[in-house]
Amino acid sequence: MLLYKFDNTMISTIKFRIIIWAFIGLCLVACSHKKKYVIIQGKLIGYHKGDSVIYFKPIDGFNNSQIFETTNIINDSGEFKIVFPSDSIGFTKIQTKKGNIFILAQNGDSVYSEQQTIPYADSFAMQPVIFTGSNSAMHNLYNKMNSNYFYKFNYAMDLLVKKYPAGSNLYDTLLSGINKYLLPFDSIYKQKKISKYCLEIMKSDFRNAMFWHVYHNMGALEKNNLWIVPEPEKDLKRDILQHSINVDPFLLHTNFGTGLLADFVGEYNELFRNQDYPVYDTFFYKNGLEYKASAHLIPGYNKFFWADMIIFKTLQNQEYGFSFDTIFSHLKNTFPGFTYIKIIEHLKKVNESNLNKSSAKINSNIHLIDSTRAINSLDKAIKTHFKDTAVYIDLWATWCMPCKEEFRYKNQLNNLLKEKNIKLMYISLDDTSKKNTWEQNIQYFDLEGYHILAGKNISNDIAKRVYGHEIVQSIPRYLLVNKQGKFVSMNMSRPSDLVTLKNELDSLLSKN
Repeated sequence: MLLYKFDNTMISTIKFRIIIWAFIGLCLVACSHKKKYVIIQGKLIGYHKGDSVIYFKPIDGFNNSQIFETTNIINDSGEFKIVFPSDSIGFTKIQTKKGNIFILAQNGDSVYSEQQTIPYADSFAMQPVIFTGSNSAMHNLYNKMNSNYFYKFNYAMDLLVKKYPAGSNLYDTLLSGINKYLLPFDSIYKQKKISKYCLEIMKSDFRNAMFWHVYHNMGALEKNNLWIVPEPEKDLKRDILQHSINVDPFLLHTNFGTGLLADFVGEYNELFRNQDYPVYDTFFYKNGLEYKASAHLIPGYNKFFWADMIIFKTLQNQEYGFSFDTIFSHLKNTFPGFTYIKIIEHLKKVNESNLNKSSAKINSNIHLIDSTRAINSLDKAIKTHFKDTAVYIDLWATWCMPCKEEFRYKNQLNNLLKEKNIKLMYISLDDTSKKNTWEQNIQYFDLEGYHILAGKNISNDIAKRVYGHEIVQSIPRYLLVNKQGKFVSMNMSRPSDLVTLKNELDSLLSKN
């Protein structure tokens, strides 16, 4: 699920089955000359032999939310095995049908995880997973608390709403409450069940996750009329970013670190332009255009910001907003030997090759609907193009990596919908200025069906009709319309969960 917009965290793409890790198989900095590996095994509910799971390995110990590999399920019990070398401690994220599993691992670790049918006995119990093996106490606690990011945001909201004393500092109140919330990690450290280094990364990750959610949901907090001091929203935003950028040494190890870097760059002129932030890279300052504020990041952060941005834009088939060759050449010259250099070169070649193939093959089953004029609502789109037929609607965007992960299952989805005589419509929530990028993605992923680029009017209609009063509007999201043009579900199962989706279609359409 991707927060709307850019996320993180939770963010990855599908059709790029890119095996690039041969480039980064570095030797261990360790006492032994024998190469060690991280071994992660487990059992997943709902998976069978022939299925596969995607996972994201750390790069140089830093969080990677964009480049993934796959591993096959071994048998019908849902067992899997992941093996890889890693030069330092870093997060591995495994995406399953039920959610995400996070593992902070280093070479030599052997971790076993198993999804449970019995939930945890607290409010954070959305995706229960039990761990054994290396650092099991740490992983059990982390995934128990980390099972659903929105619960953490709700916690942060509750903290500010219920415990905010008039006239006090919002940031201090928030940080104090978060640190108290993280005391269980200190407890297992005292029991010698976690190293000091892992402890600090774990605590940093939770702080940054809560910071990120508060930062991106200021509107929800404003509705509670919390603001008493002048411009407290900007004050809180500044404090959050300054802590993450200037104080936290583990920022880039965390799942929301790069997102906070992007926030700093994106809102630098609004929040920090009158403050004394040095320019560390005059080249980026002159050539970065809309991203010129990244020049105010220290070099270690600067190179990861640009590498992450270039990879994101490349995988999304998006325009860079600057000259790729100019910026990439500077990145290579300034940071020679940087791991991401070879990764970016490889991605660029693969992406260009795939785009050339897709542009040469035009699928006649792809129908683009002009929605910028006559169509300004969901009902209008249905009445105009889908009379007397059921419609399954996919809400997505070109910047949404989880949306693209679901495209991996498009063939199975197409077969299911054709079998049931249901039409498929994709509605992109991109801005209309991204029309070329939108069309490129449709061709690239070969998305058979009807397509609408939402634009302002339809996007507003979707926000009211589909999301209503939901604080966080997330995509991908799937809707179902029956033959009479009535919306019978605003939250259908994903194509990746085809069995559940099939049952939902049978049940909902038989009743309506």
